Amino acid sequence: MKHFPTVLHTITLTYLGATNNLGARIKLTSNRFQSSVTWGREYAVDSTDQAINYLESKGFNILGVDFTGDKGIIVVAPDKNAPVFRDIK
Repeated sequence: MKHFPTVLHTITLTYLGATNNLGARIKLTSNRFQSSVTWGREYAVDSTDQAINYLESKGFNILGVDFTGDKGIIVVAPDKNAPVFRDIK
């Protein structure tokens, strides 16, 4: 059986549709810190891939992705060289 880190961090991925004033956006919300980051959706890349690329660029180790309804849940573990508790911003 695979050994998982004891400290995990779940992040909710939400797709925000276009409005009259803003284009489509992607929002990541940290379920540990209750903070979020939002950016414009790039249509050439899948929104889940954009979220994963963003988190990996911040040093997170992606363990899995699942979807519940219209939201995605990304399970991450801190990189071995990163602080255990880190925000997504």
